[in-house]
Amino acid sequence: MADVAIYGSGFAGYTMTAAALEQGQRVIVVERGPRANRQRSVDLARIRSPWELVQSGGRGGGEVKCAFANVGNDGARIEISASRHVITAGGIASPYLIHRLSERKSVTPKPFLGGYMDHPKGPIGRLIPTRHIDDLDHMLESRDDIHVFALPEAELLESGIGNHSVFVWGETRRSRSLRSRICGRWLRLNINCEQFPESANGISLDDPPEVRWRISSATRRDIDAFLDRILPRISALFGPVKRADWVAMTGASHPAGCTPLSASPLGAELHADGRLPTLANAFCVSSSGFPFAGSANPTLTVVALAERMAQTWCPG
Repeated sequence: MADVAIYGSGFAGYTMTAAALEQGQRVIVVERGPRANRQRSVDLARIRSPWELVQSGGRGGGEVKCAFANVGNDGARIEISASRHVITAGGIASPYLIHRLSERKSVTPKPFLGGYMDHPKGPIGRLIPTRHIDDLDHMLESRDDIHVFALPEAELLESGIGNHSVFVWGETRRSRSLRSRICGRWLRLNINCEQFPESANGISLDDPPEVRWRISSATRRDIDAFLDRILPRISALFGPVKRADWVAMTGASHPAGCTPLSASPLGAELHADGRLPTLANAFCVSSSGFPFAGSANPTLTVVALAERMAQTWCPG
């Protein structure tokens, strides 16, 4: 029997595996393959190769005794025995695997978990630099591809507006200064949005899982309130901003939500330490545990959750 079985080997899986191995624990990692976008996440959740978590075998005393997985192109079934089971399979596959590992039953033909989030993004206008051009040029000289404008934390808390951000994209790795190139031209401004959980957005846990996601009118009103505040400040610093009449937004392929961490878990929620509510030795570390998605790449937050769990299990 292994000490830990880890389902998925992204950043969270790697962090958990490295910590366990450093402590001399025996680890099994069950992997499906890389995730490039939301559709790939859906594909990974439904294919039977290289693996598919089928069911937990013989639960007793609120623990998973073992699990079974189909592996390889021939679908051979193997038994996975471990003291702890950790799901680190991302924002779409993790809720699906939690459902399979928990052997949860539902009175509906297609169990549905609401609260799915992504952070919408899209172009919101144009900046025509006429002031502080050299300062703007210096800022854009950094090695980062994204240069962010955001509201102060205190203002976000006071207003209740989401943690959105406006950024200039693709201005790095250039041979000439902004002043020598701009000549009345404009820079495109994009937005990354924090989307709050909504019951209509979710994952259907039938096989294969289906993602239902939309950008609601409430989200768009929140974005408008943010832009009303941030765009005049950008304009005051650097020059006129022409705001788009309509923001055509898409998802950023950073799925989150549906099994949020909670101090008092109900239904599909996880305990604050990532433990599944009905299973003492089964855990989840992924963006599916985010109560809110934020507006940036979720990698560092997922790694922080994994490090916290690893420190609990493997101090030092």
